[in-house]
Amino acid sequence: MDPRNGDQVTPLWTPPSGSDIYFLPNGHSALALEADGHIDFVGGVLNNNKQEDIEGLFRLDPSTQQTTLNYSNPSFGGTLFEALAGPRSGTIKLESIRAVDPRDVIVRYAVESFPFPSPFQIDIYRSSQRSQYVPSQALPIGSFTVLGQPDLAGQNDLAKGEHEVLVSLTSSLAIDPVHKFVLAVADPGGQGTTIDRTPVSFHIITLGAVAEGLTIRVPFTFRTPEWIDQMTTALLSVDGFDYVIPFKWQSFNTKVKADNAGHMLALQIKQLIDQLQSQSSDVIDLQLIGHSRGAVVICNALADLIQAGIPQLAHGYKKLTFLDPHPAAYPGAANKYYGLNASFPRFSFGVKQIYIHFEKKTMDGAVFIPPGTDAAEDYYQHTDHSLLKGKEKKFVNLWGLDPSQIIVDPHTNPLASLSKVLTGVYLPQKQRKIGHSEITDWYQVNFLDNRAVIQQSQ
Repeated sequence: MDPRNGDQVTPLWTPPSGSDIYFLPNGHSALALEADGHIDFVGGVLNNNKQEDIEGLFRLDPSTQQTTLNYSNPSFGGTLFEALAGPRSGTIKLESIRAVDPRDVIVRYAVESFPFPSPFQIDIYRSSQRSQYVPSQALPIGSFTVLGQPDLAGQNDLAKGEHEVLVSLTSSLAIDPVHKFVLAVADPGGQGTTIDRTPVSFHIITLGAVAEGLTIRVPFTFRTPEWIDQMTTALLSVDGFDYVIPFKWQSFNTKVKADNAGHMLALQIKQLIDQLQSQSSDVIDLQLIGHSRGAVVICNALADLIQAGIPQLAHGYKKLTFLDPHPAAYPGAANKYYGLNASFPRFSFGVKQIYIHFEKKTMDGAVFIPPGTDAAEDYYQHTDHSLLKGKEKKFVNLWGLDPSQIIVDPHTNPLASLSKVLTGVYLPQKQRKIGHSEITDWYQVNFLDNRAVIQQSQ
């Protein structure tokens, strides 16, 4: 082979000195990117006078830019260059994707043929379909470019074999029952000709629970409020949750602490998870909604579930929604002073005494955010009783805790951007301002009834 005689060669690499030219002989693409970072290739060398032609097995060290001749005869045996003369086909195939947490996923793929492929891209999407990538129905949430860097095992991620890479998502896997699947697609733009673009996916199962709180009715009796069943139905039929537990407990009984009710709710959720026909790669998202004393219920329930170490739940998104959180604890709990935490009419001494007696007898624990919670929101009001209607104007309007009264790690405070004060806010659906009893209606109208519509339009 001599370029002076018209032989055509394609330069592969020229050292910094420029004294030699390395090229691939006979149109072969015999390259291998090794785990230690070296590049092995079968090639030829021309000196600077283009007079010498050596074919052999070479090793390039990218860190030193030095090339060494390993063998003088390219017709050696072994598996390193088993596909020396063959074309590249079926080079890349995704095998699985799994969640680490709501912010990271791990993608497993195989490089199935030699020589090593060019860099390629893996995109991550949320979708309503498990096994089909439809761009118009997929929400991009992350991307990773395989460049020849160390994979999770420390091996070069372009070398032949199986690899796992960690993909940090640009958009966390927040609760989104409409897009139940997370897909990974290799080379979705179709740039590579040897890549299997069949997506791999995992399924997100969305669970919810709604816990009632102290609901005072006149005369002073207790019965389950209608909003519990209405909100459960909205979560299932409108928002698309897979399962929702309407948790009804004896919240008007001074012998039943909300903390203990939370432990009971956790047991119900565990039993539900045990009954699910789920796969090991599935992820469980969970939203717990608690009104009034129900706020104490849900934070204790979530603490139990996190401590239980349920793998599918550990990888999923866990959210607490406090609706006017009001522990029955006078004057406070866990070094948090609540005081009366309510608005009473001027001449309501008897009602005030009943209120204080009930809260002293009950003494619920504090409202807190367990470590491992991904999001929490606090919707509360301190509306004066005189601005309201009905029993809350005549007897008492209970107030919810503001975020400063909720125990949370200040370094990972999930309440920072999701809290809203509703004092004096008018609720058109009820034709009145929001008090302790109306805050559940406000939440359902502004979030549950609209959330699915918003998600489907994305």
